[in-house]
Amino acid sequence: MQRVDALEQAMLSSMTDTTNCYRERLANASTALEVKKAQIIPEIKGRIENLGTRLTQALERSIERRQSRLQATAKQLTALSPLAVLERGYSITLLQDGTALRKASDAPAGTILTTRLSGGETVKSTVGGITPQRPRQKKAQDGNDAPTLFDLTT
Repeated sequence: MQRVDALEQAMLSSMTDTTNCYRERLANASTALEVKKAQIIPEIKGRIENLGTRLTQALERSIERRQSRLQATAKQLTALSPLAVLERGYSITLLQDGTALRKASDAPAGTILTTRLSGGETVKSTVGGITPQRPRQKKAQDGNDAPTLFDLTT
């Protein structure tokens, strides 16, 4: 019986030693984790702040580029606007249904036209007839086919 008691005591002592060893390892790991946590958390916070700053700067640059493109597009639209064309001295002639007159054959004699000018003024007119376009002249002997001052008179 003493031998069983001795083995039991040895086993209990061994289990206690093993448990104490594991407790010590756990305590060491816990301490190491706390130290590591104390080092990593400020580093991660710094990275997050840096990334936040970089993201803000990137967004600001992106917004500036898009605003610049929008302004350029707005300028192009303004330049191509029919109202801008009117301001440059041109007019827009409309048929009775409101569509733009694109070719003379769309407005036979008797057609009522509305011509819009700059400032919003309109002029109403009635087509009396269509004057056909003069055919192009043959090239001059010097190779220049541009009309002269005298060719422009009717």
